Order: sequence, then structure tokens, then C-alpha cells
Amino acid sequence: MASEPVKSGTIDGVPVFWVPDDGPTDVGMVFRGGMVHERFPQRGLTHLVEHLSLHSVDRELSFNGAVDLTNTTLLCRGTPDEAAQFVREVTASLANLPFARLDSEVKVLRAEANQRSTSTGMVAMNVMYGAAGPGGVLLPEAGLWVTAPETVDAWRRRMFTRHNVAVFGSGPMPADLSFDQLPDGDPIPPVVAERIIPAGTQLFSLNMEGVAAFAEMPRGPETSVACLVAHERLTEVLREEKAISYGVIVDMAEINDTHVWVQVSADATAEDSEAAFECMRVELRKLATEGPTQDEIDAVLRKMARGLEHTDVGTAIGMARTHLAGRPLSSNQQWLEKCRAVTASQIAERWSAFDSSALWLVPLVEVRDRRLQWVERFSTSRATGPGVEAIYFDETLFVDDERLTVIIPEDKALTVSVDSLAGVTAFLDGGYQFFGGDGFNVTILPTDFPGMEAKVAEFVARVPADLIRPIDRPLRTPEQAAQMTPKPKKTLRGRLRERINAAGAA
Repeated sequence: MASEPVKSGTIDGVPVFWVPDDGPTDVGMVFRGGMVHERFPQRGLTHLVEHLSLHSVDRELSFNGAVDLTNTTLLCRGTPDEAAQFVREVTASLANLPFARLDSEVKVLRAEANQRSTSTGMVAMNVMYGAAGPGGVLLPEAGLWVTAPETVDAWRRRMFTRHNVAVFGSGPMPADLSFDQLPDGDPIPPVVAERIIPAGTQLFSLNMEGVAAFAEMPRGPETSVACLVAHERLTEVLREEKAISYGVIVDMAEINDTHVWVQVSADATAEDSEAAFECMRVELRKLATEGPTQDEIDAVLRKMARGLEHTDVGTAIGMARTHLAGRPLSSNQQWLEKCRAVTASQIAERWSAFDSSALWLVPLVEVRDRRLQWVERFSTSRATGPGVEAIYFDETLFVDDERLTVIIPEDKALTVSVDSLAGVTAFLDGGYQFFGGDGFNVTILPTDFPGMEAKVAEFVARVPADLIRPIDRPLRTPEQAAQMTPKPKKTLRGRLRERINAAGAA
């Protein structure tokens, strides 16, 4: 730890934020570029460049890399000489990626993807924004399926440049840090995604226990203090008083230069999930209408003050990311003073905006508040024309010039449109997975729908070629195909009964 302020300057035109202390030397580079900057054809390319850039680094060094929503970070801990060596080796790789390793790293990343789980936050982003910006976190890493060296190198030249990076560090600063091997380039502009679900508070049901709410909030000390107050309030009520939750999370994640993605969640058993939902709604509504007490604000400010007494590498990382986003820099003490100026009414305003715009992820619970609406889980538009039933499943396929629709049991539709597709996966056996810009996806093997192969081919031909990514495996493995059994044919009486039931439901 150190009490000195963060020292800032430039080396080879690259901004550097450093905390001098007597510990080991930490050094890292944070590039403005993450998952929000990747469209479907590029998904995974940032991750691939990160892996390739680190491959040539001496394995005896202690280093790592990570890609998040908005940034890519490469970092090392060691002696000053080891830190300087790391910077030399990784910047050399970023100037000339080791493409002999390309196929191997692609295989490693595919294996990593198979281990990746889907969080409630990822689902919420996809529901809120569709396949754009933060919502693209649920898209597959399609950029790894067509990995020509020139494609990867073009992405490297765009994202990993000296005008798109800031450096952070702590400990004794190496005397020979150099970033002159980084290529020149333009700063990457911010990505601002638009909400695609209706305005107002919305609910989306998941197979989950507990409850979570998500919304954008403006960056700033008001949001930081508001989140700390809510965490303390909800922990006291849900865990200490009602004993229906073990852990409450109130967290923020960067999604663009002006706003953060705020998560408020609590775990709970299945039988207590509805109570957790109602309790969280009540307490957040109180914060929105009444604001916190001054005692609550003072308590979180005391905790904040203790955490900001010393500067460390985390402070330098924060300043590097702040610089990249073009926001004003603050020392720990300056930030604390801004937080101390936050009022109860400002906190109430933050939670009022959250309460009126949040997306709640909940189990299927009874909702008593009529102002809350459920997000559509199925498409409201459908392709026109004659439909064809699948051989093996209770599905019917419709295709017209602009849309492709699969109808599943209970007359529920999944539709994708040519003009709003995020991307298409083309499998070896002729199967397709269509990723709609609204977050709805359709997966089909055209031969399952007799006579529709040509219609599907015509639909795919209208999709821009750069949105189609071939994948080197079949949609259905030979073992799966061998086990497929045609569904029983419906009798005339059965068809008439279906029509009568459908007419009655209408």
C-alpha cells in the first residue's frame, strides 16, 4: 500500500498512471476495446488477439489477460526488470502476432467457450439490448470460425494501438519501460446500445432461484453512493431481519462512457424467491420515494473513506480506464469529497429512475403490481405463406421474402428478419442458426421440413454475406441423426380436433 498520489505522465506518447511503493512491481496495459465493440462476425477476435499477444511472453513471468465488456487488460507482476521484459515482449507480439500459433489458440478458445456459463446479467443484457452492444455477450464467438490471419491482423491494427491504450502500475517503476513497438491508430469510439424492450419496469422469467434487477444509471458519485446504501439496506432486511437471502449483490459494470449497468440481486430458495422479490421491490421503492436516512449515508461514507485511505494498483487501473473513457480524473481524496457531497434526494432520484426502468429476472411468481409487464418471450410477427410441418418435431416452418418463422407447440412463434439479423451460423449438414437483432434465435435443419430447402436457401441468399459464418461441424451429429424417429402422422380426426381447439382458444 502507499499513501502517495498516483503519478501520471506519458511514455512514447502513451498515458501512464503509476503508484510508487515498496511492493512488487505491477504493470498493465488497458486497451479500449471489449465485447461491446464486436458485431457477430467479429465476436471472439479481441479475445483471440489477447491470447496471441501473450503466447510469446516468457512463461516464467507471472502475467495474465482479460477481455471484459469495454476493455482488454494485459498485466504482469514481478520485479522491475520482469515488468519491463513483459512490456517489451507483449508489445512486440502486438506489433507482429505469432500467426504460427493461430490454429492452436483458436482450439484453446473453443475449449474455453465450452466451459463458460451464462449469468443472469448476460441474459438481462440480451433481453434489454438484443444482439447489439452489451447484449452481444450471448452471441457465440463466431469470429473464431473464420480465422484468416489477415482478418485477425486487421482487428489487431484497429484495436491494439498506442492511441487506444493507457498504462497502469505500482511498485518500483522500471527505468526502461517502452511502448514504441505499439502501432499507431485512431482511438475507438464509444458504443451506445439502445434499449429494445418497452419503456417502464419489465419482468422476464427464468429457471432460477432468487431474484435480480438490472438497469442503466448515469456514472458519478451519486450512483456509487446510491449502490452502497442499497446494498447495506437490502442486506439488513433480506438477510438479517427476514433471513430469506444469504447474499445480496449491488454492483456496477461499465457499458459505455456515460452510464453503468447496475445489478441488484439476492439469492433465495425456491419457496422464498417470491418473498425476496416483493421485499426488494418494497425497499427499492422506499429508497426512491423517501431516500435513505443520513445515518445510512454516513455509514457507507465511513466505509468508503477507509477503503480510499491508501492508493494502490487498483487506483491506477481506475484512472487508466477513466482516461480512456475521456472522463475527468480524480484522486481518491477528490472522489471521496464528491461522494460526501451526495444528498439523500440525489440518491432517491437514482433509485426512482431505476425503479421505473429496471428489468427484473425472476422465477415464475405471482405479480401483484399491475404496473409491471412481462417481456415477450416469443415473436409478435410471423412470416406469411404456407407452412410445412417438421418430420421429427412439433414445429412448423414459414418463410417469406423477409422473414423466417418457426411455430412451436401452443402456437408460439420465433421469427427472424433479414433486415435485422445479427448473424447466421451455417453448419456442414446444411443446418442454420439465425441470430435476430432482437435477441430471438431460430435453429433449423431445412431437410426436416420437406420441400422447404429452396425457400430457406433463398432466404439465406438475401442475408449479407459478411453476416454468415460457416462452422466446421454439423448441426446434428451422425449419432443424433441415427436416433431421429419421424413423429406419428396425425389422423383426420386429430387434425379436426386441433382446429376446433384452436378456434375455441381464439
